[in-house]
Amino acid sequence: KVIRFGQLYNKQSHKNQESLFSTDGVSIDIPIPELVESEEWSSDICLSKEKELIGFYLSGNPLEPYEVDLKDFEIPSANSKDSDLRLGGLISSVKVLFDKRNNQWAIVTLERISSKAEVFIFGDLYSKINHLIKDNKLIFVSGKLSNRQSEYDDVVKIIADDIIDMKDVRTKFSRHINIKISYDSTSKDLLQSVKSLVSNNIGSCRFIINIESSNGYMQRIVSQDLNVSSNLDFILKMRELLGHDNVWITS
Repeated sequence: KVIRFGQLYNKQSHKNQESLFSTDGVSIDIPIPELVESEEWSSDICLSKEKELIGFYLSGNPLEPYEVDLKDFEIPSANSKDSDLRLGGLISSVKVLFDKRNNQWAIVTLERISSKAEVFIFGDLYSKINHLIKDNKLIFVSGKLSNRQSEYDDVVKIIADDIIDMKDVRTKFSRHINIKISYDSTSKDLLQSVKSLVSNNIGSCRFIINIESSNGYMQRIVSQDLNVSSNLDFILKMRELLGHDNVWITS
């Protein structure tokens, strides 16, 4: 209705161009459409509609809410063909093919924060996760470097071993929450703040404390009776307290 109103308004305005410069203004008898009350779109929906309308993202990037997850869990490069790779991104195109046994497989183009990847999804895996393979879907891929990759490629080619929804990355890959406390940072206030944070964020990840001595020796203490959450808010608060490089997650 609004678009139609705009079209009629512009059409009528052109017919009354001479009146545009008169002191009386323009008189256009077009009924103003009644706007329907509706819920405000989420940022994800806004970005999706933006891409649909103009063909690219202008006001933001759908990956921005997951930047910390990508930094924590991606393995973006491999030393050999057998090395593990982990990449997250947004599906920008899907090409579905059939193998000699008439089984479906797919080649997916993945838009990352600042680069692209090409993902090869074969046989059993494709049939298992094909509900995730659609345009504009955010996914996280685990796999190996493809034999098609050359040293001159600027697009990573990965053969997928597993694919999950981006929102499940933190839960899937968090097994141990590690912190490091330097010998010169062991004040009672700091330790009390760490204890308080941990107590308020009980979860399923093993909590590991690394205490660095004055001579560089690292004492590793693994909590046997206290598991913590991998919740992003908890991790960010712990990093704010101890420093970004002193808090990390291992699988």
